[in-house]
Amino acid sequence: MQANIYVSVLSILVLLILFFLFGSMITCRIKKDDFSLLLSINIGFMVYFATFEIVALPMKLLLQPLSKLSIMWGIVCLIVSSISIVVNKNEWVKSFRNVEFKNTIRNSVIVCIVLGALSYLITNNIQYGSSIDSAYYIGMSSSSVYTDTIEQYNPYTGVKLETLDPLYLILTYSVHNSVISMITKIHPLIAYRFIMSTVVIVITGGNLYNIAAEFLNKNKNRLLETWFLMVVVYMCGYSMYSPTGFFAYRTFEGKTILAVIVIPTLLLLLIRTLKKKNSIWDWYAMVCTLIGGMAFSMSAMLLMPTLISMYYIPVILSKNRKHVIWKYVASMVICAMFIVIHLCISKKVIQIKIL
Repeated sequence: MQANIYVSVLSILVLLILFFLFGSMITCRIKKDDFSLLLSINIGFMVYFATFEIVALPMKLLLQPLSKLSIMWGIVCLIVSSISIVVNKNEWVKSFRNVEFKNTIRNSVIVCIVLGALSYLITNNIQYGSSIDSAYYIGMSSSSVYTDTIEQYNPYTGVKLETLDPLYLILTYSVHNSVISMITKIHPLIAYRFIMSTVVIVITGGNLYNIAAEFLNKNKNRLLETWFLMVVVYMCGYSMYSPTGFFAYRTFEGKTILAVIVIPTLLLLLIRTLKKKNSIWDWYAMVCTLIGGMAFSMSAMLLMPTLISMYYIPVILSKNRKHVIWKYVASMVICAMFIVIHLCISKKVIQIKIL
């Protein structure tokens, strides 16, 4: 048991480091004065899962073994991390030298204490919002790990499926947790309920901080106060089937991640664009958010194009922002690709038979 705790904590740290390394590939190129540790981790979360979606989805559809995906993903992480260190190390050093240590250290300590307390409270909460959903997600990963397959068995009965479950066809979040379990030898229950719950809490807290910083970055005191108030609202604004309710009681679920991380990240990027921080790298981050969002919930297939349209259409209609039309079209094409893949397989236009 104690060994599992150590491995779990180490896994959380490794994931956060990977998010930073993946995110730095974008944030180090947006603007030199915009580089931020929290922003890099936040964007890196989406880049990481977008990359995993691109790698894992074809292997899932081709019925490849989980062990093969685990090895391939380990190689991808090693390559991306090595490239990130080589090309971004100078930018990290410059940013470190420009840090205002007094305010930064104070804010960092307070943020870490609050997020640490939240992680402890939520991961030790014995109440859960939906045992049926929990049993499905954890059971699916467990069956995948113990059979060395990618979601080819019924998690309730253990019977091999005839075809892949169309309700979870595009999702690879549960596959990622299976990979974590296979690599670390930790039971999927721990991977979901402790490792990913903690990661979701940390990324959500960092995301709220980044959004507040877009408006109050010059006033560190008000920034910290605003961030703390936003966290309090998240914890005290509970109502049934709301993002705050899922955050408190169903933290590790894909639909929770879509609500408290993916959508706010998209909001953050749109805020940056409206403030005319319209670097092409911001759009790349948005593309990664679109693709990465598909990994967590099937709702993303319709929700993401809706959110993109709500932003881009008014912008396109304005006189001075017509140059973003191609970005909107490209974003919608990406969303359409996932919808077409899902419809073709779920409607049996393309048949992938397991048995």
